[in-house]
Amino acid sequence: MMTCPICKENFKNEVELFDHYSLVKYVNKYVENDPHVIYLKEMYEHIEHHLKTNLSRKEIVKKLLDEGFIATENDVFEVEREKFLGRSLCQFYGIPYDKNLFEKDETDPSIELERKEVLKSIPKLMFLYGMAYKCWGGREGKDCSNPPTTFIPVDGNRDNYLISNIAELSCEEHSHVSLQRCNQTIMKEFTFDSSHHLLGYHGKCKYPHGHTYRLKVYIESPVRFDSDMVLDFGILKEKVKSTINLLDHRNINDILFDLNTTSENIILWIWVDLEKEKLKGISKLELSETPTSITILTKEQLLSDYLYLKYMKTRFLRKEDK
Repeated sequence: MMTCPICKENFKNEVELFDHYSLVKYVNKYVENDPHVIYLKEMYEHIEHHLKTNLSRKEIVKKLLDEGFIATENDVFEVEREKFLGRSLCQFYGIPYDKNLFEKDETDPSIELERKEVLKSIPKLMFLYGMAYKCWGGREGKDCSNPPTTFIPVDGNRDNYLISNIAELSCEEHSHVSLQRCNQTIMKEFTFDSSHHLLGYHGKCKYPHGHTYRLKVYIESPVRFDSDMVLDFGILKEKVKSTINLLDHRNINDILFDLNTTSENIILWIWVDLEKEKLKGISKLELSETPTSITILTKEQLLSDYLYLKYMKTRFLRKEDK
């Protein structure tokens, strides 16, 4: 039996207490001087301080008990995953944790290269564009000291392993569905003007011509507890604009290299470039050449696209990446 030190409510185990903390932190996050929120903020500051040492999670929980906090290993894991992902990965896979490497100045460009070299040595994980995107297997058992066995997809579909759909690294034993809000979808529309011509085509489109393209980007995800949003529209605009700027007032044939510039290939190129911008939760794109000519690509369709699965890294590089 565990008791919340603030409201004195009793819970059967530390998992239920962690769920209580998490829910209260969400519900009361805007309540001024809420005692639960103040308590958790102070406790998480202590956890972050202890994580800078070499103490294990259980040792940190004992320290917190000595300091007057009722903490769980899940609380420690939550702070560790958010603030010390490198430490968490190294601990999971038995790699020596280099404190200097993972806590140096983020503005130093050499640090990211060093981190990538460390991450390459982690077994069972594939890192693409600096992001972990799938985990094969994992040790059996429910002990939380085991490595994570699953990367949680943003849309909740565990068969959907698109790069854009993989959430942050999450230990399955710590992921509680009861605290997850429902999926919702947001959409933002963009326009850009580009020219192109089709290869191997015998109609008018074999000649250079232009379109005012309209692109609709759909993002599907559970509503976030911290912001009450699927995704900030400002962030969505910033990431999509980075991709559109490569196409706007350009000849798309110069961008797609040897790929024919059909709408089907253009929309696929756009999807991959948005993934390079680390835009997560893409569920559908719609690309219009004219008001009556529209191409639609969904995440389910993309998963069976040979071109996406086999040639994404080599044939869809931005020109400046070559």
